[in-house]
Amino acid sequence: MDYLIAGVDPGATTAVALLDFDGNLIACESRKGWGLEGVISYILSHGKPSVIATDVSPTPSFVSKIASSFGVVAYSPNENLSVGYKQDLTRSFRTLNAHEMDSLACALNAYKNLQNKIRNLKSKNAPPEAIHMVLQGVRHDRALEKISQRNVPRKKPEKRTALQGREAVQKPDFKSNVYAERVNFLECELSKRENEVRLLKDKNAGLKREMHLEFKKDEKIQVLLKNIKSLKKRLRSLQKRLKNVARLKKMVLQASAGEVMAIPEYPLVNNGLTVLRGNLPKDFSEDDVKIMFTDDGKAKRILEARGVAVYETKMLDLTEGLYWITAEKIEKMGKSRRVSLEKIIEEYQKK
Repeated sequence: MDYLIAGVDPGATTAVALLDFDGNLIACESRKGWGLEGVISYILSHGKPSVIATDVSPTPSFVSKIASSFGVVAYSPNENLSVGYKQDLTRSFRTLNAHEMDSLACALNAYKNLQNKIRNLKSKNAPPEAIHMVLQGVRHDRALEKISQRNVPRKKPEKRTALQGREAVQKPDFKSNVYAERVNFLECELSKRENEVRLLKDKNAGLKREMHLEFKKDEKIQVLLKNIKSLKKRLRSLQKRLKNVARLKKMVLQASAGEVMAIPEYPLVNNGLTVLRGNLPKDFSEDDVKIMFTDDGKAKRILEARGVAVYETKMLDLTEGLYWITAEKIEKMGKSRRVSLEKIIEEYQKK
């Protein structure tokens, strides 16, 4: 009997891929509306499965039912296999559609994770049946013991009377293949559960020892992550500041060339230009102010009534708390308003 690793991709179109213990592709097929019995029959037509594999976690009900019907393990990954990973796995094989590719990826992924165990058993000359049993959780020595017991020659049956013969015919044969397979499966399940209990006990003991250390490690990690976040924020702030400083340096050079002008906040005035932030002071004097930059509507009306030209602050550049305006903008402002700015520009460019 050939033992197989089966990959199943259930759905409206179901696909099945079968590998042997050497990872060779035995068969791969997909059908629409392929039911449970049909899939089971298809697998049986090629051999006996040792593993029924899927590409998603948790295991789909359809896959679990197939595994249960054969009395074998259902293999599922820790997390869903990505499309890219499945494409890489199946790159050297030819499949007819995405369903067949997925089923083949299921089988190949299971084989990839079990091949070291299979190769190790083969190096010990373990027969395929023993490998099959080990994959169900039975210890290697126990599997060999079961196989050897099954191969012990049976004693010749004792002579029976006619009555005993009739009774024997009427009694069911509990040692038939069906019952033997079932008993073997239950023994495998029992051994597997015993191994699981032992492993869980060992794991629990280890977790108890490591729990305190893990808690401390988590606390340190959280502190480090918080510090990293703070440092990143600080770095972004410094990078922004450096850009502003570089820009300010450039404007200072432009100011020395008469290309831009620094505009102070009121009550300071530079060549008749100033910026008003907030409300207009009650003691405001327009004597030295020719142009005021402000976004306050009330102040704008008062200033214009007193003959002061008013513009919004969006016309200015703001760098490191300093307002700047280009000489070109000042010239345009003089054209759009009846304000003589020639003197302002000339005086500024002389500096």
